[in-house]
Amino acid sequence: MNKFAIITDSSCELTKQQRDLYDIDYVYMGINFEDKELPASLDWEFISPQEFYGLIRKGVRIKTTQVKQEEYRQKFEKYLEQGMDVLSLSCSSRLSSSYSSSLIVAKELMEKYKDRKIICIDSKNGCFSLGLLCLSAGRLRKEGKSLEEVAEYVNNNLKRVNMLGTVESLTYLQRAGRVSLMTSFFGGIL
Repeated sequence: MNKFAIITDSSCELTKQQRDLYDIDYVYMGINFEDKELPASLDWEFISPQEFYGLIRKGVRIKTTQVKQEEYRQKFEKYLEQGMDVLSLSCSSRLSSSYSSSLIVAKELMEKYKDRKIICIDSKNGCFSLGLLCLSAGRLRKEGKSLEEVAEYVNNNLKRVNMLGTVESLTYLQRAGRVSLMTSFFGGIL
C-alpha cells in the first residue's frame, strides 16, 4: 500500500493543530480587496483577523477566489515527487470552481506521473463541514486504510455532514457577489 497525502483548501477552517495531528496539507484560495490579492491563509500570515474584519466593517468590498491551478500543481507535485499518491478534498463545486481546477491539474499530472494516483473529491461542503471530512480522512489513513478506502468513505459520507451559516445582513453577501442586489434588498426587508 502506497503512502498518500491529504490536501484540502483554505475554506476548511482547520487549525494548525488539527492539520498537524492528521498531517493534512492545504492550498490557498484567495481574497481580493482594494486592488490587492492575498492568499487566504488558515494561519492568518498575510493579514490579521482584526485587519480583515475591520475592512469588512468599513464597507470594503472583499471577494474570494478559487484555488489557482498553479497552486494545485505545485502542491500535488510536491507529494508526487516524493513517490506519494494524493487525495484532494475541495470546497463544494456549488461554492467555488476550485474542484474543477483540481481535476484539470490531476489529469495533466497523471500523464507525467503514470505510476501515481490522484483522487479529487468535490466535498459538497465548505467551512468546517469540509474540515470534518478531512479529519475523518486523516484518522482513517492513520488507521492504515488505503487511498481508495479513504476516498470511498469520504464519498459515502458527504451528505452526513452539513454546513449552516447565518448572516445579520445580506449586504456583505451582495458586496462579495454571492447574492444579487435585488435579493439583498428584498431579503433585507424580510
